[in-house]
Amino acid sequence: YLNPAFTGTTDHYRAAAIFRRQWAAVPGGIETAGFGFDYNLDRLNSGVGLYATNDRIRALGLSATSIMAAYAYRARLSKKWQAHFGLA
Repeated sequence: YLNPAFTGTTDHYRAAAIFRRQWAAVPGGIETAGFGFDYNLDRLNSGVGLYATNDRIRALGLSATSIMAAYAYRARLSKKWQAHFGLA
């Protein structure tokens, strides 16, 4: 997972996807798939995001899905320095 304080740190929006298969040689190994999207709210010095992941252990028939919302705020400390705070 990415630190929620990074939410909305790009100029506009960011989308990401991931797929990982562990122990591919073992039948019914572990698979993880995920998707994330975040958006910069520059006028509010903030960012918002939504992230979803799904983990599966095929051999055992187990699956878990999680959905997370994230919010970040940027506080300007000086002309060069900012502090980013995030919640998920």
